[in-house]
Amino acid sequence: MKLSILLLPVNIALALDCRPDGPVLPKPARLGDAATFRHAAVGLAHTFDAMSSGRIDVPWPVENVSFSVAVVSADQKDSTPLWQYHHRAEANVEGTEKVDADSQYLIGSISKLITDYILLVSGMDLDVPVTQYLPNLSGSKGMDWDSITLRMMASHTAGVPTNYGFSDYYFLKDVYLALGFPPIDESEYPPCGVIGLNGACTAQQLQIGLRDSYPVIPPGSRPAYSNAAFALIALAVEAHTGMNYTQQVDELLAKPLGLTATRPSPGHDSRAVIPPGQSGWGADYGINAAQGGLVSSAADLSRLAHAILSRTAALSPAQTRQWLKPSSYAGGTSSTVGMPWEIRRHANLTAVDSPRRSVTVYAKSGGASQYRSQFALVDEYGLGVVVLTAGDMYALPYIYNAALSVLVGAADKVAREHARAEYARGFSSSRGGRRNDTVEATFTLDDDDGSLVLASLSRGGADILAGWAKVFNESLGMFGPKISDTVRLFPTELVEDATVEGDGVVKEVWRLWPDVVAPPFVDLPGSQLDKDDCLGWTVGDWIHYGSEPLDRVIFYRKDARVTGFEVPFLRSGVMKASS
Repeated sequence: MKLSILLLPVNIALALDCRPDGPVLPKPARLGDAATFRHAAVGLAHTFDAMSSGRIDVPWPVENVSFSVAVVSADQKDSTPLWQYHHRAEANVEGTEKVDADSQYLIGSISKLITDYILLVSGMDLDVPVTQYLPNLSGSKGMDWDSITLRMMASHTAGVPTNYGFSDYYFLKDVYLALGFPPIDESEYPPCGVIGLNGACTAQQLQIGLRDSYPVIPPGSRPAYSNAAFALIALAVEAHTGMNYTQQVDELLAKPLGLTATRPSPGHDSRAVIPPGQSGWGADYGINAAQGGLVSSAADLSRLAHAILSRTAALSPAQTRQWLKPSSYAGGTSSTVGMPWEIRRHANLTAVDSPRRSVTVYAKSGGASQYRSQFALVDEYGLGVVVLTAGDMYALPYIYNAALSVLVGAADKVAREHARAEYARGFSSSRGGRRNDTVEATFTLDDDDGSLVLASLSRGGADILAGWAKVFNESLGMFGPKISDTVRLFPTELVEDATVEGDGVVKEVWRLWPDVVAPPFVDLPGSQLDKDDCLGWTVGDWIHYGSEPLDRVIFYRKDARVTGFEVPFLRSGVMKASS
């Protein structure tokens, strides 16, 4: 008994960790107009000013690092960053004289994200063997290319080698010998792609070389980062469409989205942010452009982020939602890999004075010589963050983490402020003026986790909320988890236009989500293994009353203002706010 009591706080703390994936509250509307967000952005700008002027100690020479930061929100009417910051370092004497949203940077492996986007909009079958598009890969004695699909390659799960040729550091041959490695003949190196020994690979050389390379892992087993896979993806798209990679970027990405600065390197010197000393600016990446050789700008990447977040890209909304999903674990409980997303589930990203809960970030990092970049989507807030740097490569993670934490924290506060004002209140409806038909519902915002809670639900004086939990436990208790008295609700993002009393409104479908009770302690080995198993998703839509699900409810809003609430399973009609 004592042990069961001790476990109870742990189960409560886990409640919101077991929420449905996605937004906890409606995404912030008109984020750029919110005083909370504007105040946070001004503070972040002051922080970057202090950092760039040397008033904050940082482990890199600030005079060498130029950077751009931009943020967009899904509900913007256009994709112009709702906040941006740009800094041109003192030592940057080449390239553009003024860094702004249109300035070009090398974006490194963010190119992979663009390559995957091109693949998705190309109309190709991602789940057939890649050899159907690239027959030169057939006949391997090492890699099982006939089992490798484009989807695996796009998600780093194909086992394709990291590089071909590039990983042989020929210029270090004397160092290897000094360390005791045996001498080797130059014929043992790949015939192309080895810096300092031979030239760039042709498409045929790349395919033959990779065909006969060692697999890193069995296809489909786990993620193993591969640059070379993305060069092959571009070649497969070319085989399907007849367009080379430059044309793919132009026709399938830049023109449809209105991008003006995104193209394979080299870019335009007059628009470029060029760091001091030797860098990768001006390099021709050739066949490797699809894996890390694009140039772009904060404005262009903001347009891409906005198109994905607002579901207005060439992909359908369903395809976009499916794209923003993990495909494999990355080796830890908070990191997963997507296509080609580098996904982090942060436990401490919301503001210090806010409820702490996990927030999922879909990101792609990039790096080239003296350039680092980050593209991040926080879809549950409809927020996109772009950070581009030129100069000391150590600076990027600090700038990015500062921007991400401040901006996401501000977005979270705005979402909670709006929910407290518009959703966390009472609603009432009387059908035909009869007291026993009156349906009343009240909602509160949980101060501990920031979720919306159904505090009460009644009809004609009957406690429907208590009866609701009883129905669930008696109906599903034999083969499903028991639920507690705490019932939260979450937006599903199923919305449609509607008319109420002649007024046009938006109809939002939410689902009730009861907290699941942890199994009781039994003095047997492993009896508590299931206490953190998130089973709430298994009870959704299970029980209906006259064809109406007992967990489906509806909010109505006019612009950002909530005007009504409906409980279809109680036939409540549209209920009005009590106050």
